[in-house]
Amino acid sequence: MEGIAECAGQCLTHAFTSPRVCYGTMAQCTAGIAAQSNWMSVTGHYPLLQDAKPARGYYNTPDDCEAFWHTREEFEGDLVPMPQDHQEAARHADELLAEVEAEKRAKGKKGKKKKKGGGAGGAGPSQETEEGAEAPSEAATAEAAKKAEEERMIRLLEKCHEERIRLGITAESQAAASAEVARAEARAARAEARAALRRADLALEGSETALEEAAAAAEARGAAAAASMARAVAARMAADAAQERP
Repeated sequence: MEGIAECAGQCLTHAFTSPRVCYGTMAQCTAGIAAQSNWMSVTGHYPLLQDAKPARGYYNTPDDCEAFWHTREEFEGDLVPMPQDHQEAARHADELLAEVEAEKRAKGKKGKKKKKGGGAGGAGPSQETEEGAEAPSEAATAEAAKKAEEERMIRLLEKCHEERIRLGITAESQAAASAEVARAEARAARAEARAALRRADLALEGSETALEEAAAAAEARGAAAAASMARAVAARMAADAAQERP
């Protein structure tokens, strides 16, 4: 089963995926986190993040990403380059992010324009044009930015869906993988239970052996005491017999 679904810069990790992929840039990693967060808000869960490991290229939070990139040189030998098709998807994600940022900056500049006031009787045509143009309100700018972000996330989700289809990642395959994980965990639990039972049996055998040894020692002590008493009685009888002789 394919392990990675590259969704325009985000990397959704399958339960059996080896976590050894380098995003290449902090921007691509950040884009992946943003897309994962949106996936969480839409579906209510992270379906493909069971094997996330911050030190190997997959991140649950921006803090994990930040920590990894500060210590990246320590793990350089463990990282492998991102596959070519994933790199292309990541570059596409960077282009989408650049477009969205450009749109935000353009709309932000429009929002900052102020209506210029004119003097009495001396206003020319250009001044009248500037006075007539109203700058968009902050609410309108925020709404436009929100819509642009929503459109970007929709494109990311569409790309994600296409990649899932291309890589053959379906609900059935995920359910089968989850079932296999559950079976593996059950086998491990049974093995641990058998080991614990074996340890208990060995401890019981040791206790029984110690009890048998203690009983044998007590029996030996009793026999020794009886023999000693018999010798004492014999000695007393011999002494009495010696006194009765004339």
